[in-house]
Amino acid sequence: MIRELIKFEHFWPISITCFGTLFILFFCYNFAQSINLVDHPDWRKDHEGRVPLIGGIAIVFGFSLGCLISPRGMTEWRPLFVCMIPLLVIGIMDDHGDLSVIKRISAQLLGCIAMVYYGDIYLNNLGDIFGTGNILKLNIFELIFTIFCVIGVVNSLNLIDGSDGLCAVVSLVACIGIISVVKLKGADASIALILYFAFALLSFVIVNLGLTGGFIKKVFLGDAGSTIIGFFLCWYFIRLSQSESNIIKPINTIWLLALPIMDTLSVMIRRIRNNRSPFNAGRDHIHHLLLEMGYSSKLVLLILSIFSITMAVFGVISEVNNFQECYSFYSILLLFVVYHLLSEKLYRLITNRKKPSS
Repeated sequence: MIRELIKFEHFWPISITCFGTLFILFFCYNFAQSINLVDHPDWRKDHEGRVPLIGGIAIVFGFSLGCLISPRGMTEWRPLFVCMIPLLVIGIMDDHGDLSVIKRISAQLLGCIAMVYYGDIYLNNLGDIFGTGNILKLNIFELIFTIFCVIGVVNSLNLIDGSDGLCAVVSLVACIGIISVVKLKGADASIALILYFAFALLSFVIVNLGLTGGFIKKVFLGDAGSTIIGFFLCWYFIRLSQSESNIIKPINTIWLLALPIMDTLSVMIRRIRNNRSPFNAGRDHIHHLLLEMGYSSKLVLLILSIFSITMAVFGVISEVNNFQECYSFYSILLLFVVYHLLSEKLYRLITNRKKPSS
């Protein structure tokens, strides 16, 4: 069995990916502390002490090593790295010195434009989401809609990165979901890229959740990490959903990232209704609300992970069984309404608790 495992095409790239990720997490811990690349506890964050923000750097480093020794080589993936590395640098600068929202969005915008024009990765249709038998083409709105979706997903993942392991676990579930679709459909598509990325994520999650027994100290993803994860997932999902083989329908990719997308939309609606800026920081995301209810961070992670896994399973089943896209579309809309109503109820309950009694 061990011989068969070693003969597996991706065994060595995966091994190097994990080693590279863990190497950075272990050896760059003190260096990050010395240059103040750390997260400090504040009114939105419950952790103790200075925690290094090197998760994103470690993931990209390990992922890059895996791709370098992959049997497929780096040639076809060069556009991804050309777009991704500048975003990583901007993310590190933000982690170190808190860049303005305008600078961060501008960097993401440039990354999206590079994705479209250099990587040739863009949304050109949304599928038959209305059940009319006609594919909804984007035509002249391809660039604008692609930018809107990518920036939306990137920032939604950033916003749920407020509880230990949540962003990474949700993203790992999405990776496993898309790998499952490709394998179950027997599609002619390489899973090497997403496979290496998933193992880099898994290596980070093991450290972030303290599963190394203290051998490697706790680190966070940082904005660099959540940005890179969001951008990578968008790149891969768009590539598979817009190809001629149409490996996954566009609407079914939403199931794989249902939690961050729904939570971000729900929070923005709530803030707009309350005459607050939807872009300001706050403690009204779902993980904050559950923490306010007295649940531990590990229980919050478990609850939201189960939700994400359930949604991903729905997406995989819908795709593999070739359910009509309109069923997925209307199911997602209905689910979002239910999610928003429950989130609103939880928010009001917590708000009323905090009001001083007269």
